[in-house]
Amino acid sequence: MSYVAPFCNGIDDPRGFEALYSTIGNERYGEKQAKKYRDLVLNFQVEAIKNRDYVQPQCLKYSKDYSPYPLATASKDFEAYVADFGEGVWQYKQNFASLDEVMKILPQSDDPLTEERENKKFLDAMVSVFKAEDSDEASFFPYMVQAAVENGNYALILKPLRDELEKFNISLDLTEETEKNYNACCDFTKEQLEKFKFKSDMREKMLAWTNTNTSNVIMIYGDSDPWYFMRLPETDNENIHVFTSSRDAHNIRISKMADEQKNEITALITQWLQQDTTQQHISSSGGGCNAAGLGYVCLAVLIFKRKKIF
Repeated sequence: MSYVAPFCNGIDDPRGFEALYSTIGNERYGEKQAKKYRDLVLNFQVEAIKNRDYVQPQCLKYSKDYSPYPLATASKDFEAYVADFGEGVWQYKQNFASLDEVMKILPQSDDPLTEERENKKFLDAMVSVFKAEDSDEASFFPYMVQAAVENGNYALILKPLRDELEKFNISLDLTEETEKNYNACCDFTKEQLEKFKFKSDMREKMLAWTNTNTSNVIMIYGDSDPWYFMRLPETDNENIHVFTSSRDAHNIRISKMADEQKNEITALITQWLQQDTTQQHISSSGGGCNAAGLGYVCLAVLIFKRKKIF
C-alpha cells in the first residue's frame, strides 16, 4: 500500500509548483475559492519579501550574510524558503484562515506611530506562521540524498512571485536560471553535489514495474497535495488500484476518505487476504506471512486493521 507515491521527472520537475499557481485546490474547494487561497498564499509571500529585513533574520537559523552551504547565499536561501512555504501550506495544513487573519493586520493607519506598532504586530504574526510550517530538515537528509540520485525532486518556480514583486520595484536574487536545482544547493555541500549525480534508472524501473507487477497494490493520493501532480502515471495494470481523495493533501489516510472509497479498499484487501489463505505457510526460521503476490502488503493490512484505520 503506497501513500502519495511520487514520480518526479528528474531533479527539477516543474509540475508541482506550476499547480501551486494555477490549479491546486480546484477539486477540493472549487475553482473560485481555490484561486482565492492561491492568491492569499502568493500575497503572503510577497509581503514576506517586501519585509525581508525583519522577517529573514527571524526565519533563517543563520545570519543575514552567511549560508552554511557554499553554493548558496542567505538571501537566496530566504527566497527559496518563502517559495517553499507555499508548497508546504498546500502539502499539509492548508491553514488559509491563519494566513487571512495575519493579512488583515496589515497596517492601514496614516499615523506613523500607529502604523509602526501595527507593522510590528503584523510582522511578528507573519513570522509565527512561517515558523509553524518549519520542519526538521536534518531528519529529511536521507530522503534528499535519494531524491538527488534517483527519485528526483520538484523544481522551485518563482516567476509568479517575481512578477508580483516587480509592481513594487523589488527584485529577487534568485533568477530563473539560478533557481534551477537550487533545492540541492540548500541541502548539500559542493563535495556532496559532486558525488550525488542523478540517474533515471530507478525511474525507468518503477515505470516498468507498474506495467508488469503482479502484486496487489493500492495507491492513495490527496488531490490538493502538490506531490499529487508528480504522481505515478496511470497504468492499465489491473493489479494496481489508485484512489484519489479531495478531502486531504499529503497526509491523506484511508480513514479520512469517503465511505465509498473506504468500502472499496476494504473489499479489495479482504478479497486478497481470502485468496491468500491457501498460500500462507509458517517458515522454518520463525514463521510469518509468505503471501505470494502480496508481500508486505499483507502485514501492512493486518497492522492497519489492528489500529482501526479502516
